[in-house]
Amino acid sequence: MEKKPIEKAINQIDWNLEAAEKSGYPHFMLKEIHEQPRSLHETLAGRISELEGTIIFENLNLTEAQVKDIPRISIIACGTSYNADFLANTFLSIFPGSMLM
Repeated sequence: MEKKPIEKAINQIDWNLEAAEKSGYPHFMLKEIHEQPRSLHETLAGRISELEGTIIFENLNLTEAQVKDIPRISIIACGTSYNADFLANTFLSIFPGSMLM
């Protein structure tokens, strides 16, 4: 077998040094916990309408009927991502008949 080098594209990641530091927190987990409200707000902004009772996923490409036919959704998480799992489970139970686009 001939070994040949693999050429990979270099991806520039735009972030600042502060994002890679603990920002005064004693450890990264505590920093992540404190960043969760802002991260969650930025992730869900424009996708949930409490007034209309809808959750919008633009690229899901399923009709409302197809979404309602989904028998089960399993979300697997551990550590701090367990909180995201808990929140998703809460939204799915609060808006069971909402249209997912």
